[in-house]
This record gives sequence, structure tokens and C-alpha cells, in this order.
Amino acid sequence: PTNSISAFKKALDIDKADGVELDIHMTADFEFILYHDKKLDSKTKKAGYIEELTINQVEGTSYRLGFPYDFFQEEVIISLDSAIRYFKSLTEFPILQLDIRNYCEKFVSKDNDIWEEKMRERLIEKLDEYDLDPDRIHLITISKKMCLFFMNHSNYKVSYEINKIEEGLD
Repeated sequence: PTNSISAFKKALDIDKADGVELDIHMTADFEFILYHDKKLDSKTKKAGYIEELTINQVEGTSYRLGFPYDFFQEEVIISLDSAIRYFKSLTEFPILQLDIRNYCEKFVSKDNDIWEEKMRERLIEKLDEYDLDPDRIHLITISKKMCLFFMNHSNYKVSYEINKIEEGLD
């Protein structure tokens, strides 16, 4: 599955990529989990939104991809901390493209704004804790506010993904 150690190993060791993309969500206790979809139901036996659960409730959850894949994989959901520790163990730290999943459809608009503010501040704290080379980190967001915040308050590269929510596109 994407966002798993085996996927990173394949991309970096076998496919010889310079970097990988990580989809990140913030948990209810303000930690970061790597998972692509909005809800855990899509690829696990757990239900709900990551934003409503703590890191201990999400990290280590087994992926369930269905028959026959589950016979051949034992991957679990990992935290951003676990991923960074893995990448730091490599000979060369890869380029990381962090696709920030800052929008939760369960929240009302005001709650999403508050959530986004906490997420952007917490993400910078987290990345700075690891003293990562800003040239190896690329932040991707669908939020103009988040993009501007990162541009003005960090040394990380930022991309803005144009989206129908903020741009009124159909």
C-alpha cells in the first residue's frame, strides 16, 4: 500500500527514485499519520476519520486490501515520525513531498479553519524537531492560507494544488 515502508523501499531502492510522496493527516492529539484516504474504512477494518482518533488508535492499524493481497502483505499505518526515522537511517535522505490532507469533510467550515491553523503550526514544529534540510522537503496543500503561511513562516518549498473548493471550480 502507499504510505508504507515497503512502498518507500520499492520507490527508493528498487525504482531508484530521488524521493517519495507522503499523504499526511493530523490526529485528534495533534500527531501526524500517513494515509491517503479521508476515512480509515477504505483500506482497514477500522472506521472513521483520522482527525477524530488519537495516534495510538491509528498507528499500527493493519491495511486490508482484500483477496488475494492480504495473503502477501503485512503493512500497517505508520506515523510521520516513524517515516522520518526510517528515512534518516538511509545513506541519503530522500526528497519528501508532503501532501497535506488538511480538510476533513466531517468538520463544518469554521472547524476546518481552526484545524488547519493548528495543523500548519504543528507540522512546522514537527519538521523542525528533526532538523531536516529544507531543500529535501516539499509541502503540498490545497489551501491558499496554508500555502501562504508556509511561504512566510518556514524555509520549506511549497506547492499550491488548485482545487474546486477554494477556487470555485466545477
